[in-house]
Amino acid sequence: MRPALAALLMLASAPPQALVRPLDPATTLVLVEDHRAPTVELRIEVPVGSWSPWFRRESGQAAWEALLLDPGHALLRRADALPLDVDTSVGTRACTLRAAFLREDLPQVVDLLRDAMHGSTFDRRELRRRARQRTLEWRLALKDPGFVLQRAAAAVLFREGDPRRLVWERPPGGVPSDSALSAAQRRMLALPGRVLGLAGDVDPEMAEAVARRLLDPADPTLPEGAASTIGPPIPLAARQDVARELTGLTQVYVADVRTSVPVNDEDAAAFAIADHVLGGHFYSRLYVALRHEGGETYGASTWKSLETVETMYAASTFTRTENAAVTERKLGQVLKTLQASGITEEERTAALGYLRGRLGFTRESPAQVLGRALLERRLGLAQGALDALVDRAEATSLAEVNAFVRRFYEPAAFRRVVVGDRHQ
Repeated sequence: MRPALAALLMLASAPPQALVRPLDPATTLVLVEDHRAPTVELRIEVPVGSWSPWFRRESGQAAWEALLLDPGHALLRRADALPLDVDTSVGTRACTLRAAFLREDLPQVVDLLRDAMHGSTFDRRELRRRARQRTLEWRLALKDPGFVLQRAAAAVLFREGDPRRLVWERPPGGVPSDSALSAAQRRMLALPGRVLGLAGDVDPEMAEAVARRLLDPADPTLPEGAASTIGPPIPLAARQDVARELTGLTQVYVADVRTSVPVNDEDAAAFAIADHVLGGHFYSRLYVALRHEGGETYGASTWKSLETVETMYAASTFTRTENAAVTERKLGQVLKTLQASGITEEERTAALGYLRGRLGFTRESPAQVLGRALLERRLGLAQGALDALVDRAEATSLAEVNAFVRRFYEPAAFRRVVVGDRHQ
């Protein structure tokens, strides 16, 4: 291959990088410049979400959804005509307004988004429909054994009122007045710590022009209760095994649960390795013991989330009701064996291959690079911290991983949660 062609191919395959810099004291720009395709992804992210008491008190979910729900749906018709893929989303720590479009449509998209961000009347019928739908979906989920299992596990670990339990609790109903929705929107959009993200066929000059057009001056103060309120989990000594009954089930669902390792913890690299060995793939310890060897189940896995606070961690499976005792015993034995004997060098190497290999799938597009940079910012991590976690894992020896395994997978640290119909 000619050197010039090889260099061109390397350049073409190199992932774009995220440029992060302040636009003003309250606003950050995250720019991923990539001119290989004439497309753009734009995100406005405000630093408040469902974990915020203020957000819940001010009906933040309805207010943020209402950005695109004007009474005649003129905004969405304009979006369809461009074409423009536009939506809103609410997370635990932030809310996002996202738009994906062709570069040539940037001026029209910016005008549309500005109109959405300055609306004062909303489609109340649609907002009420969505509120009812969330309630109906929650009621239906109470008949889903997987949902009930996770809900019960959260109650084992976290106190009533803890935001980490909210995803399994009844959603709020009702829709406030248009003036209340508009006031909440304005306050959210003016919060310090907001982010303008742009990825694709854009440059810094365009990004600054978009910011000037879209973003009004920020309010440097925070409303009372805007920050997330995450307290300590329930102490280990106060946690109890629990069982929940769902009549009519022919299977039993079981999980051994404890709190997780935050992604910014010094043990996070060892945890990433150990968790992959335990339940992260089709030939993990759980799969081998519960599916391949005994045929107890079709599925076994671990639960975890990427967070900088302790969340729920579990080893979970399901089986037919008459086989419950065998499966529960085997699940416990897998954890005991892991804690007592640790992992092997072969397992460590395979886990590192997975962790390194999946990084490529996080940067297949400029939008993915942007999303990863925004995630790091939401979590309060340094730029590149998630990639650096893989570097740390590769530098973690087998002895260090197994020292962590002995501490973390201590059987006494787990509590058992079971959902089923024991009368079957």
